[in-house]
Amino acid sequence: MNPRRWLLTTLSFTLAAAGVIVGVNVVFDIYGQLRPVLGRQLPVYGDERVAKYLLSWRYVPENFNALLVGASITANWNVHAIDRLRVYNASINGGNIIEERALVDAALNRPGIDVAILLVHPALTYDREFRTVAMTPDLRRSALGSLALWEAYKQMLNERLGRLSQGIDNAGVADFGSARIEMNTAMKAMWNAPSFPIDSVAFQAYLAVVANLRTRGVSIVFIVPPTSDSLVRAKGVMLDAYYQHIRASLGSGDLWIDFHASDYDAFAKNPANFTDGVHLSPSGAALLVRDVNQRIGTWMDDRRLVVSAHSR
Repeated sequence: MNPRRWLLTTLSFTLAAAGVIVGVNVVFDIYGQLRPVLGRQLPVYGDERVAKYLLSWRYVPENFNALLVGASITANWNVHAIDRLRVYNASINGGNIIEERALVDAALNRPGIDVAILLVHPALTYDREFRTVAMTPDLRRSALGSLALWEAYKQMLNERLGRLSQGIDNAGVADFGSARIEMNTAMKAMWNAPSFPIDSVAFQAYLAVVANLRTRGVSIVFIVPPTSDSLVRAKGVMLDAYYQHIRASLGSGDLWIDFHASDYDAFAKNPANFTDGVHLSPSGAALLVRDVNQRIGTWMDDRRLVVSAHSR
């Protein structure tokens, strides 16, 4: 084969292969970037950060009217049980407010989100690093072809073949199981520190998220999560100081649901509600979300809040 013919043959095969790959990506479109997403149900496959960031651009605002903005603490909260809103759980395992800000910004790029349920916790403002990947608009090219996409396909196949159980569902809810576990390394370091340090960049990012939501007319529900009684006894004073500082910095005018308050002492003293003192067990999370649902329903009625009509 002469060089010219070899080159043309190679280019043809390369273009054909690229076309097949793009075609497969369009058919599956697991990140909701390549074809219409309204009414679809897209679980998270592969790298959680890549998937939730890309899903936030179109899938989330077109199918949901509320966001749960949190960290691993809230990642297993079953937002399907919040019946007055269609909530997407944008919490990321080990996430901080830098990462969550990227998700919020992406989800607000088009109309649809009317309510944000925003976690108030030292885990969000402890540091400023992206964990596995920088969540920037350049990442949208991953939908056409990338190592992250390949890993996502492998997970999708294994779940469909029954080799893996579903990790994160179509509303972003993670399944951590109910077994008692040891606190992860990052959370343990935070709790073992002499105080709860607030990274200055992360704190400004938190304020920027709140300001962005308010500027766009998104109503905010702040949630202070419960902590097990054993941890509160050790660090309760510093935890109180952190919450007071955050609340004073954010001002009034929004709904606050404080599960750290004394009204929830019985919940905090029940070890069955926690897996490691911070993260909730499925039963504990269910109790909490039921309370959140009731409080949000009353708040919406009092404010006569109208939200975007996303069907369930």
